[in-house]
Amino acid sequence: MIRYKYAISYLLFSFATIIIFSSYHGGAANGGLGNMTGSPGAGNCGNCHNGGQDTTFSTIMIRKKGDTASNTIKYYTANSLYTITVRGKHSQYDMFGFQAVVLDTNNNPVGNFINFDNYSQGYPAIKSLYAENNTRIPKDTNDWFEVNFDWRAPAISSGELTLYGIVNAVNNNGQPSFDKTGKTMAIPMADSTPLTINLYSSISNVVIYPCPANDGLYLKFPTTYNITAIHLETNGGKIISAAIINSLNTNIANREYYINTAKVPNGCYLIRLRTDNYNHTKKVIIEH
Repeated sequence: MIRYKYAISYLLFSFATIIIFSSYHGGAANGGLGNMTGSPGAGNCGNCHNGGQDTTFSTIMIRKKGDTASNTIKYYTANSLYTITVRGKHSQYDMFGFQAVVLDTNNNPVGNFINFDNYSQGYPAIKSLYAENNTRIPKDTNDWFEVNFDWRAPAISSGELTLYGIVNAVNNNGQPSFDKTGKTMAIPMADSTPLTINLYSSISNVVIYPCPANDGLYLKFPTTYNITAIHLETNGGKIISAAIINSLNTNIANREYYINTAKVPNGCYLIRLRTDNYNHTKKVIIEH
C-alpha cells in the first residue's frame, strides 16, 4: 500500500513537472517565471533549459518605428515608438523561444511592448513589460528565426535604459533537457529628452537644445548669472569645445551660448557649467 502511494505521488509529481516545463514554450513570464533574460539580478533560460550555450547564435536590434533594420538606436525619446527585432539560429535545432525586457538603472522594467507578430506576445497582457514567444518558433529557409514587435518608451524621461534579450534553441521534446540557451544580449540607450533643467538655487531654467544635437548646441539663460565657463567634455572630463556667445542674441538679460558640434563624433558628452560658486554637468547627445 505504501509503495502504491509512493508510485501515485511520483506519477503526479512527474505529470505536474511535465505540464510546468511544457508551459514554458508559451513564454517564461507567462509561465510564471518572470524575467529570465540574464539581466542584472535575473535568471536566464539556461536555469531550466540545461543543455548549455553550445552553438546558439542570436541578435537583437532596436530602431525607430519605420526606420530600416540597420538603424539601431543609441538613445531613446520619451513616449516614442520603436521596433525591436530578435533573431537566432542553431546548427542542429529548428525551434526557438526568446524573451526581451527594457530596464532602468534600478533594474525595473519600463515602457511597454505592443504590436506583436504571430510568434510573440507580451506579459502582462494589459501593459506588457516583457516580450516573449507565444509558441515554439520555427526557423526560416535561411536557418534563422525572426520576430518583430514594438516598444513604447516611457511617457517621461527615465534616464539611461538597457534593452536585454535572450534566445533559447529547443529540441522540441516538450521538456527543458538538452535545450541550448544563447548569451544574454544588451543594448544601452541614453535618454535624449530635451534638456530643460533646474540647477539648484544658483542657476534656474537653463535650456539646452536641441537634443540630440547635430551641428551645434544652444544654451540659454533667461536671467543674468555670472557664468565663468561652459565646456563640452567627454565622460572622462576631456574638454572638446568651449561655448561662445551667440552673435544673434547678446542681450545680457537673456544671453544665448553656442557650441559647434559639427566635427564632434557621435556619442554621449557632458556640458559643464561653471559659476563663481558652483560646478554643474548635464548629459547631451551628439548624433549626425
